[in-house]
Amino acid sequence: MTRRFAEDTKVPVSRSTEELKAVLRKAGADQIAVFESAAQSAVGFTLGGRMYRLSAKVNPKAPNPGQDERRAWRLLLLLAKAKLEAVADGATTVEREFLADMILPDGQTMGAWAAPQLALAYQTKAMPAALMLEGPRDG
Repeated sequence: MTRRFAEDTKVPVSRSTEELKAVLRKAGADQIAVFESAAQSAVGFTLGGRMYRLSAKVNPKAPNPGQDERRAWRLLLLLAKAKLEAVADGATTVEREFLADMILPDGQTMGAWAAPQLALAYQTKAMPAALMLEGPRDG
């Protein structure tokens, strides 16, 4: 069986969340908020004028739910570090790396909004009208 990343971590949630907030601040993020529930760990933040939310599922029925929560926060820290390092290196952009995590005006993420529309597009082999918005034109 494949091991999950950081499944045996002893790092307290508080340390992971503080590290995560520091990584985000260093990248220029503000309005950072940590969210916790029995089934999910998440961090919300604003970066470059956009709001984002990274989340990781937590299994409340795991043999040790606290351990699964520690693992989830280490995973979120790794994810943010990798994305922001690639942005800092110029290999990608914030928009590209965090597009699926962008919070839309109705509170859902871009990924959650787009997933069913993309599934429909592949099923019908036609673009949904909502995805066919005309973008800016060059001169």
